[in-house]
Amino acid sequence: MPTDLTPPDPSLVLDYIEAFRRSKTMFAGVSLGVFDALVSGSKSAAQLAGEVKADADTLGRFLNALVGLGLLAKDGDRYANTPAATAYLTSASPRRMTGYINYSNDVIWKLWANLEDAVREGFRECVLRGAEIPGPHRCHASQVPGERRLGVDPPQRGCDPLRLVGSA
Repeated sequence: MPTDLTPPDPSLVLDYIEAFRRSKTMFAGVSLGVFDALVSGSKSAAQLAGEVKADADTLGRFLNALVGLGLLAKDGDRYANTPAATAYLTSASPRRMTGYINYSNDVIWKLWANLEDAVREGFRECVLRGAEIPGPHRCHASQVPGERRLGVDPPQRGCDPLRLVGSA
């Protein structure tokens, strides 16, 4: 019988609980054009709100969240991109990851929203009953292993969300 009654460290579980919030905050920053708007230099939340067409008060709180993630820097009431944000989150950068981020936000995010259904029903049944991703990158029966491809554009390697998780 174990005598150590010390509970295990919850940080791993807590990190997983918060992980989607951090990625979605970054995705929204890219989608709203926050990082592109700051390429020319630091700006206040009020200045940015006009450029990205957002509510200034809410945008200010959102920008503070991006500061907390280390993607923006804040000096007084002005916000600026960090070097990582300029390199990877702006559309003009040769190192940009904005295409992958937008794809993750617009397509992959929605696939994961149906993970419980895919696990309960099996991926093929879940897709065949209509758990599709809207838009040009739909996931449907032609992408189920063993099914004939119907000329889907583009073929989706990551359609089954479980394929994106490393297996032990």
